[in-house]
Amino acid sequence: MNSIVLDTDIFVDFLRGFEKAKIFFEELKKEDSIAYFSAVTEAELVSGKECNKIERKAEILKIL
Repeated sequence: MNSIVLDTDIFVDFLRGFEKAKIFFEELKKEDSIAYFSAVTEAELVSGKECNKIERKAEILKIL
């Protein structure tokens, strides 16, 4: 089992629907890898303008 630390950029790309980011997360899941992220990454994601919409914020928190 591999461990990896993810930066905000990969989450943003995934949330924007970029195919390479989707594939990256699918591969992480297949490999049964453990993904970590920092508190700064979490803060950046939940403070974005998209989180003004409660549904979008819930989606982001679910991904994290």
